[in-house]
Order: sequence, then structure tokens, then C-alpha cells
Amino acid sequence: FYNNAIRKLLLSASIPGIKENNTYSVGIPRFDQYFNHSTILKKDMKIILFSFNPITKSINYGITDSQLESFIEKSEDFHKIFIDFAVEHPDWELVIKTKKAPDDYNYVKNIKAQYTFLPNNIKFTSEGDVFELVQRSMVVAGFTSTTLLEGYASSCIVVMPDFQSFIP
Repeated sequence: FYNNAIRKLLLSASIPGIKENNTYSVGIPRFDQYFNHSTILKKDMKIILFSFNPITKSINYGITDSQLESFIEKSEDFHKIFIDFAVEHPDWELVIKTKKAPDDYNYVKNIKAQYTFLPNNIKFTSEGDVFELVQRSMVVAGFTSTTLLEGYASSCIVVMPDFQSFIP
């Protein structure tokens, strides 16, 4: 695991085979492929939003029960900002990438359902090579994800939601 918070969370889930004596926190992934990449790919007018499920993030970041509804609403608004931008700017491509877990994909699917029409420049997926998506994008967005560091290492504009109001 790359941090103790994730390690402790998975240990507490009582998943078979994941035990204290066979798991370790080793630090963040290496970014050699970004820093040693000899070919600079052409940046497309593309935004990659690495979607996040606010329920999962709320557990990991100590969001209280009284804050949860507001946290979910702000998370959804963050996603909608990018969708609305892409609707208004058809020359920009927006890729919203979810994790493969059904809850994560369904979270975005529920946001998508709030729109009566979405143009072809907006794509929803749980597939794709992260390295190539980041390399080809001008903007990388998300929340507490190493993909944001990958975007920074690739000279992308990095966008994160402002959740300062949830910090005690």
C-alpha cells in the first residue's frame, strides 16, 4: 500500500489474505515514466476528470455525519462544473474516468442522468491507460489521487475541489 490510511482501512475490512503481517506501506508510486519520458506527446484540448466517490472519500477523510450531505453535494458540483464546461465548449473533450467498482461507476452514471442531452465531446469510462490519458490532456482533475501528481509531472493544469470547509 502506498500509505497507512489505506492499509488500515483494508485491514479493518477483514478481507481474506490481507493481514497485518503480510502488508506494508511502501510510499507513493515512482514516476520514472513521466520524468524519463523521451517523447513529449502533443497535448490535446482534453480534460481528464478522475472521478471520485464522495462516500468512499468521506470515510477516508473523516467527514462527519453532519457534513456528509454537504460533502456529497460539493463533490457532485465539482463533477458538474466539468460537464457544463464541455457542453459549452464543444472543441474541448472531457473524459470522466471512474474506478471499476460498480459504486464508483454508478455515482457518475447518476450525475449523467441529470442531463437531458450530452454532446459527443463528453465520454464516461472505467477503462483506459492512465499514463496516455494524462499525457494527452491539458487538464487533469480529481481529488486526493496520485493521478494529480502524474498530471503535474506531465505539465498539465491540475484542478482539485476546494474542501477546506470540511477541515476541523
